Amino acid sequence: LAEHTMLHLCRILKRLNKQNPCYDQLKTEADILRRLNHPCIPELYDVLEDPEYLVLVEEYMEGESLKSFCVRGEGLSEEVFFHFAVQICDILHYLHSSEDELLYLDLKPENILVSEDRLSLVDFGCAVPASMAEKRRFGLGTPGFAAPELREGRTVCVQTDIYAAGMVLNQMYSGMSRGVNRRLADHIRRIIERCTAEV
Repeated sequence: LAEHTMLHLCRILKRLNKQNPCYDQLKTEADILRRLNHPCIPELYDVLEDPEYLVLVEEYMEGESLKSFCVRGEGLSEEVFFHFAVQICDILHYLHSSEDELLYLDLKPENILVSEDRLSLVDFGCAVPASMAEKRRFGLGTPGFAAPELREGRTVCVQTDIYAAGMVLNQMYSGMSRGVNRRLADHIRRIIERCTAEV
């Protein structure tokens, strides 16, 4: 997090040495962010480069992580649960419907920020255009959220993000208030099971 000394505006700086194995991925992240225009995704303001480093200058999105929000609170109400769930789906739909279908591939509560009633998705370090998915083998992913194909190094696809969305909803659901309507709770479980089903 940095502050512009003249404009007094906060920005996020992501700096990486060009010798770092993740250098090409940071360039891919810059290419992805420059094409996106969504209020819940940070804007890329500039890319700075010298002989040693590559630096991305990104919008600072305020808020706390969805993970800490769920832990800190007394449980999510059904209304808040669905309000957040719709926003997560809207962001993924935007990415998957872009000109060169984009896969986020690291959806987890730590990468989702809550500011009042709005969610933002940050950290596109693992994102990749679907057209490049077959050229990469990941074998990574956050335990508890990564789909089997991501963990096992198989080809990823839109369903990889949908699986992670289901796991995020599952964590939100487990943090809901105890007075949930049982019928509604069963409906939520069916949504989660459909998101996380093997394809």
